[in-house]
Amino acid sequence: LNALASDWVHREIDTQKLGDQWLDAMTDVLLIVPSVVMPLPNAPDRNVLINHRHPAAASISIVRVVSFELDPRLFQP
Repeated sequence: LNALASDWVHREIDTQKLGDQWLDAMTDVLLIVPSVVMPLPNAPDRNVLINHRHPAAASISIVRVVSFELDPRLFQP
């Protein structure tokens, strides 16, 4: 997503609108977005959103599973 503002983490409504526009446009079956947990510009952590309404969604398959362990401090109050 090149349209993200530098302060996108704090602009939830704006990012939701961008996601809604992507869904409605039906241009791509996948959207790769940065992680809120690790919002660094070149961080390897990314989220992949699937547009289940896109015609190509049925052809998506899992090709690799990578183990990922979250830091327990994320779950402390």
